[in-house]
Amino acid sequence: IHRPIKFEPYSSYTSRTRDIAFWLPTNFVENDFYDFVRNTLPSDTVEDIKLIDNFTKDDLTSHCYRLTYRAWDRHLTAEEANHIHENLATEVVKIEESLGSGENIELISNYRTWHQL
Repeated sequence: IHRPIKFEPYSSYTSRTRDIAFWLPTNFVENDFYDFVRNTLPSDTVEDIKLIDNFTKDDLTSHCYRLTYRAWDRHLTAEEANHIHENLATEVVKIEESLGSGENIELISNYRTWHQL
């Protein structure tokens, strides 16, 4: 239980946040989504993933996640963050379609927000 504390370096470069929301499949496990994001995107660009909202309507639930992107060696441009986020959105849609729940999935990839300003 007593482990030495080790300092983990962090990037001092600008971060970019993007939101993604989607209707959940019935077998959704939140930790699986976190793992999916970290395994799908370049490991050095995803700094944080937070659930910021959920919504239920007619037995369907939607989650909105805020992702923080940051490069460790340079400033990440808005265009680069948009490209990374669009790739994630594409992969989420593929997963939902493969689960056969595509007709109930509505993907909202909100990357043109005040966070870019």
